[in-house]
Amino acid sequence: LRLVGLLESPDVGLLSEISEIASDTPSRAVLRTSRDQIPIVVDPERVTLAAMRAVAATLRDVRERDRRVLVMDARYRGQVVVRCGPDSSAGARGADPRAKV
Repeated sequence: LRLVGLLESPDVGLLSEISEIASDTPSRAVLRTSRDQIPIVVDPERVTLAAMRAVAATLRDVRERDRRVLVMDARYRGQVVVRCGPDSSAGARGADPRAKV
């Protein structure tokens, strides 16, 4: 419930974009975006408002850049790790698909 509260926070505003929340362990949950089915891995026991704001900003950024995202991982303190697919716009130009966005 805490995770849902953070997702619906006005600072985050992601609840309407999430179609599914699945948790296989207490320390790992996967959110899936409804529009492009991007899996976002979070630790529901340690997630913070700042982390969810970072996820929302990162999601906006990869969409603006038309990147094909395989997974976003927000379990690490202070960062969101994004793994992009090889046919994303930057990958098509020959850039490393693991590059930071």
